[in-house]
Amino acid sequence: MEAGQLTIERSRLSASWLIVEAVDMQRPLASSSSLELRVEVDPDVPEVWGDRDRLLQVFENLIGNAIKFTKAGGRITVGATSRDDEVVFWVADTGDGIAVREPAPCL
Repeated sequence: MEAGQLTIERSRLSASWLIVEAVDMQRPLASSSSLELRVEVDPDVPEVWGDRDRLLQVFENLIGNAIKFTKAGGRITVGATSRDDEVVFWVADTGDGIAVREPAPCL
């Protein structure tokens, strides 16, 4: 992308299979970190238009971060649901998350 050469190859993709594939790719790492990795996909989630490799890369980053910041014995859930005319993908974990910071006072 930084070199100005980002190719996107869009096709119709099963949202369910996309998540299963992304989770399966990360399962060995999660297992070696003593983490439970779950899939939660609503049964009526439609297909999406997208670039399979780019979407898997996004999931790899999100799941990888969840693995990195979730303590042993924790759980990571990757899912998808339909909302109006959209598919909403999500990654949730039992890690501490990002601490809330108070805004700096205005001078």
